[in-house]
Amino acid sequence: MEWKHPTNRHIIKALISWGTFLWEIGEIEKALEVLKEVYRMNPTDEPGVRFYILAVLEGMGFEEFEQTFSKDGEYDLRDLESWFERKAKDHPETFKAYL
Repeated sequence: MEWKHPTNRHIIKALISWGTFLWEIGEIEKALEVLKEVYRMNPTDEPGVRFYILAVLEGMGFEEFEQTFSKDGEYDLRDLESWFERKAKDHPETFKAYL
């Protein structure tokens, strides 16, 4: 199920919401399972789920992630990309497509 097909996007968004909800309530392994599946389905990661996965792997809570990267309800993509470039190399098995 790829992001490039507009008819799939609502389903992918629902899966991402489910994954972040699980993360918020502390169901870390389940959250990673859902988020990694979305990432696997979309290796070019148009929806940006890699940032959530990295945050979970780095031990961040959802609220901490939001406070760090959300500015006026929007994510600062430059900050996220810079952070991802620095930290993804610590998780090569997950982010080999980006390394």
